[in-house]
Amino acid sequence: MYASNSALIKNIYIVPTWQFYSTNNHDLKHINDSYLSIYTGSIALQYQYSLSPFMIVFASLGAGVSYSDMRLVLASEGGPFSPETKTESTDPYLGANLGAIFYIYNIGISGGLGYNRILYKGDDLASFVMSFGILYRL
Repeated sequence: MYASNSALIKNIYIVPTWQFYSTNNHDLKHINDSYLSIYTGSIALQYQYSLSPFMIVFASLGAGVSYSDMRLVLASEGGPFSPETKTESTDPYLGANLGAIFYIYNIGISGGLGYNRILYKGDDLASFVMSFGILYRL
């Protein structure tokens, strides 16, 4: 995270972000298995406002790139040696987050809500997320 000492942008930070998402359709009956994995890397501008020495609220907007890997198993039996087809794509990504950080000495507990959108050709994939993290302040 990079912070500026300028009085105008003192509370604005540059934050790198990495996300991973994976899902499958194993809970659906009579459908061939499919798997989707999404890897996202982005850079966000984050504005932080300190409510007290122990609590910070923040908002961020970010953009980056998303790599998606979808595998469709062609045989209905599944298994490790079943034939499959694979589709890959690299697409733009946008994200927005609101959250708070609570500090106890140098340990921080963060939580927030976010909105992510991957701009696929055709239909976009949008998701709302809840996040939780543990931080250490140097």
